[in-house]
Amino acid sequence: SGGATCPSLLLEPSRSNILPYSEYFSGWSSKSRIYHTNGVNATTSPDGLSNGWRITGDGTAGQHYVLQSANYTGGSTYTCSVFAKADTHDYIQLILGAAPFSSTNYCNYDLSNGTIGTTGSTISNEFIEDYGGGWYRIGFSATAASTGNGNFFPTLVTSSSAVFFESNSTTGAVFLYGGMVEAGSYPSSYIPTYGVSQTRSQEAF
Repeated sequence: SGGATCPSLLLEPSRSNILPYSEYFSGWSSKSRIYHTNGVNATTSPDGLSNGWRITGDGTAGQHYVLQSANYTGGSTYTCSVFAKADTHDYIQLILGAAPFSSTNYCNYDLSNGTIGTTGSTISNEFIEDYGGGWYRIGFSATAASTGNGNFFPTLVTSSSAVFFESNSTTGAVFLYGGMVEAGSYPSSYIPTYGVSQTRSQEAF
C-alpha cells in the first residue's frame, strides 16, 4: 500500500578487533603520566556494567596517555575507536602513530559538547556518536603507510584545537571503555577482547 516500507536488516561484515585488551587499560602496552590503578570499575560503561575506567593526568609536564600496540599492514585502512566520557576533563585526542602512520593521524574531541575539533590531514571518516549518559564513541580512519607495529593512544589534551601529541600539565580525568582498531574504512559494532585479537564472523540473513 502507499507509504508502506519493507523492513530491512543491517548485516555486518566479518571484522577483527586487533587490540588485545579492549577493556582492561591496565593491560595496555604503555602509559605516560597517567594514574589509572584507582580507575578500574570507576563508572558504569555503555554496556550497563561497572567496568568503565578512569584515567587521570598526574600534573607533570608532558604527554598524558594510555597506549596499545598492534601490527598493521601497509596500504590497508584501519578504523580506531574508543568509548569516552568527560569526568573532570573535557578534551581527548586519539592518535594512530609509530612507524606505519604519520604525525597527521590524529583527531581532537570535546566530550562535554559532543563535538569534533581539529583533525590531522591524513585521516578520514572521523566520528563522535552519542551513546547516552555522557558516553560517546569516538574515532576515525587512516591508512597505514608501511607494515609494522603501530600504536593507538587516547591522550588527554587541553582544548579541541590541541596540536598533535600536546604537552601539558593536566590533572584532569576522563572515563574510557572499549578500545578497538579494525581493518576497514568505517566502524563496526564493538568487539571485546580479553588478551588476544577477536573476530566477529560475517552476519548472514
